[in-house]
Amino acid sequence: MLTQIWVIARKELRLWLQQPANLVVILLVPFLFIWIMGAVFGSSGMPTVAVFAVNLDSGTNAARVLSALQDSPNLEVQLVSDRAEADRRVGQGERMAAVVIPAGFSEAVLTDSGAALELIVDPARNERASIVTGLVNAALAPQLVDAEVARGVNRGIASLLTSQDNLAGMETGVLQEFLTAAFQGVVASQVQSAVEDPLVSLNLQPVGEGPSTESLPSLMEFLVPGYTLMFAFFLVSQLATTIVEERAEGTLRRLLSTPASKAAILAGKFLPYAVIASLQILFVFFVSSLFFDFSLGSSPLALAAVILPIAAVIAALGILIAALARTTGQSSGLTILIVLILAIASGAMSPNIAVPGLQWLTPHFWAIRGFQNIITREMGLSGALQPAAVLTGMALLFFGLAVWRFRFED
Repeated sequence: MLTQIWVIARKELRLWLQQPANLVVILLVPFLFIWIMGAVFGSSGMPTVAVFAVNLDSGTNAARVLSALQDSPNLEVQLVSDRAEADRRVGQGERMAAVVIPAGFSEAVLTDSGAALELIVDPARNERASIVTGLVNAALAPQLVDAEVARGVNRGIASLLTSQDNLAGMETGVLQEFLTAAFQGVVASQVQSAVEDPLVSLNLQPVGEGPSTESLPSLMEFLVPGYTLMFAFFLVSQLATTIVEERAEGTLRRLLSTPASKAAILAGKFLPYAVIASLQILFVFFVSSLFFDFSLGSSPLALAAVILPIAAVIAALGILIAALARTTGQSSGLTILIVLILAIASGAMSPNIAVPGLQWLTPHFWAIRGFQNIITREMGLSGALQPAAVLTGMALLFFGLAVWRFRFED
């Protein structure tokens, strides 16, 4: 049986290599898209997050907060006139979120109860609210320090004056202004020093779990796996169309007259495309590591543990579509539709347009998660196990359905 599978697989591989356009689609086109997207967003990091800002307060502190948001390199801020407009436009998906500075903010920020900004988040991208929150907090960090120092000085002076009779007649305005400025200068200097060279680092570690390994991927760590997978899945169309054409020409029926079983014939179709998909992913990853800011991680075994099952998913899906389609037109149209839906829903084309909930059902999502566990979070083989298991299950499901539904003749 293995000999029969090898004979069929070798023939399929030879036929595929006789079409140079195949190499262009899966090897060169991904680099073109990666290069374009990298040039648009810049390879130094993730693209900025676009938000609206509404300032309903006319005080100095509100103006400082707004200025800090506008000066942040990670936020693209557009001012709108009122909260209702911001709510409507965020709900329409124009921007991911809106930051609202409420009326009375400047006075409230100096009180013991403090003040609060309001963050309106697009419900379709609610799972990314933490990203916006983190960027806003980072932009406002100096303002938060100043406000906390000013509030502390006010509270301290009030306590001092009420407890010391000999200070009862002192002019407090000048003293308060002097102490506030002095403390803000000292504290701001110490905070900046602590940020640049912290004496103690904090890692969140839930009970019963190992050290936290969460880390945000760079732009290239999104683009390279995402576009590599998107174009690797075009192999699905090539495999499905080839099988449908062979069925229409009677080639599959003639194969049944050989000693090869139906399972061996389908395995012979499956194997070369799984190998091609694996080599394509390896090739694009390797060349990307040479020309782009992209790392291959420190565990080749972990990479292989994700690459092999996603390649198996690609080949199995191609056979499944061939089992469902009756004509080459159906095969081509169905494949393109499925490939694009999977790429968009999973976030492979862009993490900002993934479909929450549905993305968990796509092989792209699990493969990208595995690659980021290995490359970004440096989790090694342990980070590849869950994605590899899910992808292997998908491959077995697709191949099993294909064997069940497959017709060797019309």
